[in-house]
Amino acid sequence: MCIRDRLYTRNDIIKDFLESNIKVFNGEPGNPGSYKLLDQLLQEQFYRLSFWRVSSEEINYRRFFTVNELIGMKVEEKNVFQATHSLINSLVQSGKINGVRIDHIDGLFEPTEYLKRLRKMVGQNTYITVEKILEMNEELPGIWPIQGTSGYDYLIYSVSYTHLRAHETGRNLVCRLLLEKK
Repeated sequence: MCIRDRLYTRNDIIKDFLESNIKVFNGEPGNPGSYKLLDQLLQEQFYRLSFWRVSSEEINYRRFFTVNELIGMKVEEKNVFQATHSLINSLVQSGKINGVRIDHIDGLFEPTEYLKRLRKMVGQNTYITVEKILEMNEELPGIWPIQGTSGYDYLIYSVSYTHLRAHETGRNLVCRLLLEKK
């Protein structure tokens, strides 16, 4: 039983709190106005709910996944980190792998602490990259104990070839983008 389930089933205060909020946010079938609070909550999220068949038309290259493809784990909790990283640690320690790529680093509660814990686990000689799309003037945090990104920052340059300004050559585009990055 996960921590969330234990909190719900073993703590009446938390259970009552959750159930009362579910009642407040749930609308009533046939009463569209009763869904306003839920709609407001969904509008404030950093994602957009949509029908899965429209993803190919409405999700751009920076939004390449759907929510139902993701799973969340509280890796900031030491026991969860240990359990979910034991195979990685075993593979590194046995010399079967010498690098790790971390996807969706921005989705972690404490990315810096996570990376420090990972670095301590796998050692200084293991190559660590993170999946992070950097904006033109964005830099990786210098305190992250990693070698770099998985290369999505390069995507800005390569994808820009498909978005050339009128009468702009590829060479001029690369020069412009490099100058804008400074």
